[in-house]
Amino acid sequence: MNNRDIHIVNRLISEISAGLSKETFLDDERTKRAVCMTLINIGELVKNLTECFKADHPHIPGKTSPGYAM
Repeated sequence: MNNRDIHIVNRLISEISAGLSKETFLDDERTKRAVCMTLINIGELVKNLTECFKADHPHIPGKTSPGYAM
């Protein structure tokens, strides 16, 4: 995995998990919308993962994986 891939994955994980509790998420409409937008961003950024990253992580499903359903 190259540095670009590590940066993308770390950024996405930290954006989703930073300081969220179940109660905060369920009670705060802004928080829910922010998480939804982050998930949309993840979908867009995943398109840019390198073939090297995908080859190093075959357990992560993608469009070419058997059983992939959209």
